[in-house]
Amino acid sequence: MKCATCGNEVTYSGVFCEHCGAWVGRPPKATKPMGQDESDHTIASFVRPADNPVNLPDHQPVNPSISQPEPEPPRHWFVVLWLLLMSAAYPVTSIMNFETGHELLGSLGLVMMVGSVALLMWQKWGFWLFAAGAAAYSIVALVNGTYLHAAGFALSVPVLFGILRIRKYGFSCWSLLR
Repeated sequence: MKCATCGNEVTYSGVFCEHCGAWVGRPPKATKPMGQDESDHTIASFVRPADNPVNLPDHQPVNPSISQPEPEPPRHWFVVLWLLLMSAAYPVTSIMNFETGHELLGSLGLVMMVGSVALLMWQKWGFWLFAAGAAAYSIVALVNGTYLHAAGFALSVPVLFGILRIRKYGFSCWSLLR
């Protein structure tokens, strides 16, 4: 059978053309009614017609403008572990800063936590938010005289960037961020 839309030969005996997705006809009728064959384990085989009063059409037209969601790309386990640790550590750091009267440092810790959670959801803006928060945290820590904190947060951005560059299946997490 040839597809009326694209003209290609339809080899699959289905309802839609496998080349362009156009509707080409109804599928062949089953030789046995649903539920009669013991090997038939579809949902329809467990529903009696009286239990299903809704009359659904035999076919659903394909809308090519609606795209299927792409599967999530693979992530290296270490990247996920690091991002989870970051997402858990920054709220703890923020709470400690709030309790000691450093509200600005506590707020910047929450900003970095939001950035790390966004990175877990594959958002590139999460890295930039984290980097901005870490830079501001380092500056405030330098002004307050806590040089170790300033150095630690200044180093956290290149360390995170390096971790996001770890490759799995030929892709780094950095290249897969949206």
